[in-house]
Amino acid sequence: MRKISERQFAIRELFMMLVLLQLEETDCLVDAALNLPSIPTLGSIISPNDASKQLIFALEFEDSARVADLLRYVLSNRYLHDRLPARTRDEFNLGQLFDMRENDFKQAVRTTKSGFLFLLEKIYLHYVFYSNSRQSQLPIPHQLALTLERIGSNGNGASVG
Repeated sequence: MRKISERQFAIRELFMMLVLLQLEETDCLVDAALNLPSIPTLGSIISPNDASKQLIFALEFEDSARVADLLRYVLSNRYLHDRLPARTRDEFNLGQLFDMRENDFKQAVRTTKSGFLFLLEKIYLHYVFYSNSRQSQLPIPHQLALTLERIGSNGNGASVG
């Protein structure tokens, strides 16, 4: 089953709240027009003898305009929370890489932190990483991070998620 994002969940809930508030307002108008006894509002239950408190309660808790404003705000923003700027792939500072959130780390090197350390432990002493040439190699963790990022993008540098 597909996982629903926090934003999608908020949109769905706000939309349903808006629909229910509109239905409630319609019912109240029909009941008033036909002089039918209506279901008491929450404000009239909490404060049956004080019309001003009922009005304040209705404005604070039963106002569909607030829900509509919230829905409009969520729809106009792609993310509900602030996000860190994206990293470019040539910024593999390993200290900063391991300070990233788990999801950002996975996005950068296409594996978990524990998976990265497991692979690093397996390859660290392999002779291929130790060259006698004058041209020095990048540190092994850096090479691993770059390789995982490249393999994770089908070798073409394109990111899919």
